Amino acid sequence: MDVTQLPMSGVRYDLVVDSFCLQGIVLDGDRKSVFQAVRARLKPSGDYSISTAMYNSTCHHPADRIVDSVSGKVYHRYDGACLFDPTSDVFYEPFSDSKYDHRLQESPGDYEGSSEIAGKWYLLTRRYRTAQGLRAELEAEGFNIVLQTDEFGENVLCKVATDS
Repeated sequence: MDVTQLPMSGVRYDLVVDSFCLQGIVLDGDRKSVFQAVRARLKPSGDYSISTAMYNSTCHHPADRIVDSVSGKVYHRYDGACLFDPTSDVFYEPFSDSKYDHRLQESPGDYEGSSEIAGKWYLLTRRYRTAQGLRAELEAEGFNIVLQTDEFGENVLCKVATDS
């Protein structure tokens, strides 16, 4: 099942666990859909537990910039040949180096989320938030953070915010 298409009604749960799925939900609308479904399906006292890959400053090379001549948008090198958009926290993987490369049936431009950047095709594959960025996003989506732990803040426990 497509996690961005979860039903809004049905059984309500004491616990919803996201084990390294959230970083692969890249687009804003898809993330909002997931958060809306989690809120709808959690019991009022339920917990939402998230473990996700996070932004790692040691992989980010902001001095190594790639400027797309068509859009003028600036990307940074991240983790080797990949690109990072620091304005959206989106991570782009080159098709030529991609684990997805073997699945290409058509032109890279035919795939949702593909972008030609500075003459090379990339696929947006991850969203790497900082601990503060993830916290802000979850709070904006109607969750209260109970606990955020580990090296990059990648483990989060939250509850649906209640109106006071």
